[in-house]
Order: sequence, then C-alpha cells, then structure tokens
Amino acid sequence: MLEAISNKSFIFQWSPGERKTTVSFKLEPYKEGTLIILEEAGYSNSEKDLNACIGCAIGWGEAMMLLKIYIEHGIVYKQDL
Repeated sequence: MLEAISNKSFIFQWSPGERKTTVSFKLEPYKEGTLIILEEAGYSNSEKDLNACIGCAIGWGEAMMLLKIYIEHGIVYKQDL
C-alpha cells in the first residue's frame, strides 16, 4: 500500500503482468453519493502486459459492480472455491 486516506483515496502497487502497476481509488462527493475514480497505470506494450491490462479492466468493472451492490443492498457474493 502506498497511501490510504480515509474517505479520500487508496493507492497500491501490484504486478498483474510483466511490470508493476499503480492502482488508485479516489473518492469524491457527487450529488447525494460518492464518485469513485479508479485508475491503473504502468503497463508496457508487451503482449503479457496488454493481456493483463484487458483482464484487469474486466475485473475492475466487475469489482465496482459488486461494490455497488454491497453498498446499496448489503448483498455479498460468495464463490465456492
């Protein structure tokens, strides 16, 4: 973890492909709720990084939808492993 500021931001690094990327979640007030701004940077143009980038883009979209469902309805998705 690089940064965690309550109700403001959460920033960390990980290596889903060849290179380390930086993931940033920023929270901003928006109308009656909160806007979540998600950015991930640091991928190269290698085939491995491009595939990781596409996979993560799909995963982040799913994660944001699950977060929305949890916040609005308290529903938790549990997957059998």
